[in-house]
Parts: sequence; structure tokens; C-alpha cells
Amino acid sequence: MFSFQKYVLPFSFVLIILAACSSPAEARDHRITDVRVEADVRPDGSVRITEHRTFLFDGAFSWFEQRIEARGFSRIEDIAVSEDENAYRLSTSEEPGTFTSAFQNGTVVIRLYYDAEDESRTFTLNYTLYDAVASDGSWDEFAWTFIGGGWETASEQVSIRITLPESVAQDDEPVFAFHQQRNGPVQLETEPASVDFSMENLRGGRSLRIQTIFPAGHVTTTVDAPGDISPYGVLQQIEEAAERHARLEEEAGPLRTLAIALAVFSFLFAVFMVRRHGQSSVPKPDLPDHADRPPHYMEPALVGWLFRNVSSTHQARFSASIFDLARKGYFRLVQVEDEKADAKKDPVLAIERTDKSIADNLKNWEVNLIVMLESRLDGGRKPLNKLFAGKDNFGSSSEFSSWWHQWFTDIGKEARSRNWIKVNIRPMLLLILVQLLLTGIGIGLLIYLSDVTLFPGLLLTITAGLGLCAVFLLHIRTEEGQKIHYEWRAYREALNAGNVSDAPEFKADHIIYAITLGISEKKLNGIIETIRPDDQDLTWLLLLPGLSHNPALFSSAVTSASGSISSFGTSTSFSTGSTGAIAGTAGGGGGGSVG
Repeated sequence: MFSFQKYVLPFSFVLIILAACSSPAEARDHRITDVRVEADVRPDGSVRITEHRTFLFDGAFSWFEQRIEARGFSRIEDIAVSEDENAYRLSTSEEPGTFTSAFQNGTVVIRLYYDAEDESRTFTLNYTLYDAVASDGSWDEFAWTFIGGGWETASEQVSIRITLPESVAQDDEPVFAFHQQRNGPVQLETEPASVDFSMENLRGGRSLRIQTIFPAGHVTTTVDAPGDISPYGVLQQIEEAAERHARLEEEAGPLRTLAIALAVFSFLFAVFMVRRHGQSSVPKPDLPDHADRPPHYMEPALVGWLFRNVSSTHQARFSASIFDLARKGYFRLVQVEDEKADAKKDPVLAIERTDKSIADNLKNWEVNLIVMLESRLDGGRKPLNKLFAGKDNFGSSSEFSSWWHQWFTDIGKEARSRNWIKVNIRPMLLLILVQLLLTGIGIGLLIYLSDVTLFPGLLLTITAGLGLCAVFLLHIRTEEGQKIHYEWRAYREALNAGNVSDAPEFKADHIIYAITLGISEKKLNGIIETIRPDDQDLTWLLLLPGLSHNPALFSSAVTSASGSISSFGTSTSFSTGSTGAIAGTAGGGGGGSVG
């Protein structure tokens, strides 16, 4: 039966300890203590932006990069960088007091260089935007993301000032400004020809966008807006949102109570199903008297399947199966020297096929492994860490991936055919349906009450999600499976403790099963030190002349081999950009970093 104290609490303590230990390793850090931005909308339609950003450096830093997304304007010119009125020079030399600017993948990238250590520094960035004001004939709009979501560091103090042409102050129509938040736009206080905004602690990853709408006719150059940009439509949206917010506030109380009740029901129902139909319903067998040796022979891949969700990885089962086939005489493992002259003198294992014919008593997946390895060896010898190297991974990476998946599927079929597992179909389906229904209700509450509170929906969604995970606890072992699992678990504990038999007939077993069961390299060293294998014990492994089965040497070799099996991965990146102001959208933003 799953034990919270046995598994969850120790794991949590490990995470806390690791986090505490990793903190002192940070040799340097920085804070953005102040950000001041001034945007001057000029009568000719251009916008001059000045950004003052103050950093507090803890440690040594030498560069600062800012990225501006190239949308919402047609071009950007007159880029200048300064510090305390000392202008930086445009240069690619990367010397302190210089900066570079470039257009990369739809983003303007500005990087400046300096020398700073344990001090506060303020950098000023200036640039001019063209075609950044949109107009529908009645209203003009300047929308700009003054701080983009690409900043990982929080901005502790933020102040924005937007200045409009002086003639706007004499117009009968007022100026409107809206700050875009998660729940919709918020109207800002405005002056006749300016907008001021300030806030504290803008978290990293959050953007700050301000939409300024003012009467048309005060700017000579604008971009045609695709639709109506009248501020009164936005004001109506704000009023409707306020009414909806008030209504949701009234409904939040009863819905919060309902969510808590359903979360409690979700938890209790999951506990009931696990206690009624889970592993606790199977009697626990007595632990074996002698656990210093394997309870009996079983293929390493099947032993690993018993512990697949605990300690045995796919890599470990695959590698241990290769060693097991070598022990059975189908392959020979030979230690060879590293081809690189300057490489570390770590042991490297090579594999070669023997002339032994495939026996009839082998499992089909063992035969498939032999055939696949034969195709890779092509009659010769290859180091294990190069067996799957190159672009022709078993014909192609996708072909090998398909073989890999099928190989483990066949092992799973073999294991399930042995009546080790009892699948509680009806209880599992009932638990899934109930928890999915509660998850749906939780997500609905999360969306419906998002303007007011996230607590009810979040609580129910998380609780039901955890209850859904409890379905795996209904995939239980039979009495026979429980007995097999406890026998091998006792042996695994003996391997972990290093309390194993040094009888010659078990020495290879200890090594192969230790790899299968995820025993650490340090503990494997202890096992080898205890059993002290020699050439007669491990005839399927040949070391270089003059070398014995030194524990550290052998452990490093098998650990390297078990980690050398091929892995696959891909990565993609995308970028996009546009030019020219569009009503309702904001350019700028981007992010920045220091180093």
C-alpha cells in the first residue's frame, strides 16, 4: 500500500535540502531596482522613447542586452545609449563604454558593454519610432508594451510618462489611457496632454502595456487603423466587467463552499477506492529468510519490469539484458583502450558476437535483441558507447525508436502473462469517471471565477487530478505477484546494503541485477569489493592484460556501458514579427538579460 510518510515526505525533504545546498553556489546576482520610461509623441507622428533602467549588481557583470519586438512601428532610428550623460560608442569591439544594435528574427537587439561589480548602475536607452500611431479618423492611438514579458528579473519600481503634442490639451475631447491586465483593461488617470503611470514590483515574466487614445488631428503622420478605436467602447467593456465582477463576488462564497465540499469528496472517494480495491486488499507474504542472493533466476528485463516505476529505468534493463546475454555465451564483452589520446583513461567496453547458436528456450524479445545487436556489429567488434552512434542508428533513429518501443512492449506482455498483475477494470473506470467529472467542474470554476478568485477552481482541479492519479494504485499485484515482488525487493535491499553472498555462482548475478535495479555506482563498488570477482567468475568479460577486476575500474566500466545506449531528441524554435501600428496591438516589449 502506498505510504505517504515512507515515500512523499522523504522525497520532499530531499528537494528542500537540495534547494538549500544549491543556493550558496550562486556566485552573483542582480536586481532591477528602478525603471523609468518617457514616451514623447511628437506632432510629426514619430515617438521618442527614453528608458532609464537601474541595476543593483551583486558580483561582476560586463554586458546588458535589451530586445524590442519589431511590431507596431515601421522603423526604429536614432538608437543611443548613455550612462550618467556619458554616451556609449557604437562598436563591435565589446569594450566597456560601447554598444551594438542588430535586427535578428523580427527583434531589435541592443547590447551594451561595461564593467560593474557590487554596485548600482543606471543605463539610459533612447530610440525613435516611426508609424507607431494608428488612427480611425476620429481617434488616434499609441499602444506600447513598455516592459515585455521576456524579463526574468522583477522591476521593483516602475514609472511611465507619455507626453502628447501640446495642441491635444486645447481639444474638447479628453485623453484616455488603459493599462492591460489579466482581467481586462483598467482606465488610468490622465492629464490634458499626458499620461502618468507607476507601480511597484512588476514580476519577472509579466508585461506592462499601456494603450493611449487621444483625439485625431494633432499628429500629421499616422497609420490607418483597420477598425474603430473609440475609447468609449473600451469604457463600456470596463463597466460591464465591473458589473460582472460584483455579481461574481456575490456568487464566489457559495461556489467556494461547493468547491471545498467536492474536493473533500474527491479525496475521500479516492481513498475509499484504493483501500477497497487497491494493493492493501492483497495479503503480504512473509519476507524470505535469506535475501543475500537472487530468489531464483529471472531475466533482468522481467525483474526490472517489477520495479519499473521505482528504480529500474529502460536504459538499465536494456543494458543488463546485454550483459545477461553475454553471460549466457551469445556475446563477449572486452575492455579496450580509448581511441582518443588525450581522453581520460576510463575503461571502455566493446562487444562482439560469439559463435554460439540461438537456443530454443530463449524468449522472443531476447532473440530480437541478439538479432538487432548482430546487425549493428556486422560481424565485428564495437565499443558499447559507439554501438548506436552516427546518423544510421539502426537504419534511422525512427526505426530504432520503433524497435525500442516494441521490445519493451514484448517484455510487458511476457510479464503480464505471468499473472503478477490484477487489473481492476470496473473500479478503475469508476474512479476515472468520477475524478474527470470533478476535474471538469474545477476547471469550469477556475474559468468562471477567474476575475474574482482562483482558489475554489484550483483546489478542486488539483484534488481531482491527484485523485485521478490514484487509478494507478488500483493496478495491483496478485498474491503470486506480491510474493515475487517481495522476494526480489528483499534481494534489492540486500544489494543496496552490500549484504550479498560471495559464492562464485552468484557474483555475476549481483552485478547484472544491481544494474537492473538501479543500484548506485558507489554501492555497486561496495558489492564488487565484497564479492571480489576474478576471471573465472566472469568469463564473459575480458579486461586488458595486467588488469584485475578492480572494483572502481569494473564499476566505472559497467556504469559507462549502461549509460551509453542511444537517446534521441529534437528542438525547434520559431519567431515572427510585423511592422506598422495596428489599433489595439502594442509593439515593443521583448525582454532583456545581463551577464
